[in-house]
Amino acid sequence: MPDLPITAKDKLHRIDDLLDSYEKSIGLPTCQAPGTEEDLNKIICIDRQSLESLHLEECSALVFKLAQYSFYLQRLQNREKTRETWATEELNKIVSAKFNDYDKYMKFDMRVASVIKEDSYAESIHKILIYARQRSQRLDFLSMSLTNLSNAMKSVQHTKEKMVNG
Repeated sequence: MPDLPITAKDKLHRIDDLLDSYEKSIGLPTCQAPGTEEDLNKIICIDRQSLESLHLEECSALVFKLAQYSFYLQRLQNREKTRETWATEELNKIVSAKFNDYDKYMKFDMRVASVIKEDSYAESIHKILIYARQRSQRLDFLSMSLTNLSNAMKSVQHTKEKMVNG
């Protein structure tokens, strides 16, 4: 039985596996959320009264948890950016091989769109690129926003320390 052709998704999974292996080799654990959606929601949506009633140790724990979530989101965004890079490079290879098949006066973007439209592999790579770009854009600034929240919580913690230590 002949081997089935390798799909764009198969190649992407191989790249993901290689990068996961690399992260593991430098000591990073598997990328997993450091808690549940409910855990994060409690921290993000904490009301003023609850915030004021927190003890110093609880503030520290929340700062750490927010930093963990920030790190997690940054890793997710890095994953999507590497997928974008891979897909862009793959697409460039395909387009460059067929670029001269089109009228030299045709705009560059139109040539690229034509190659994608006429080549099913290029189309699947393009879909991966768009999807990764959309996910990366969704993650943009979330990590930084959680870091900002963590810093705000540190400020609350420092204020509480000053009140305790007089």
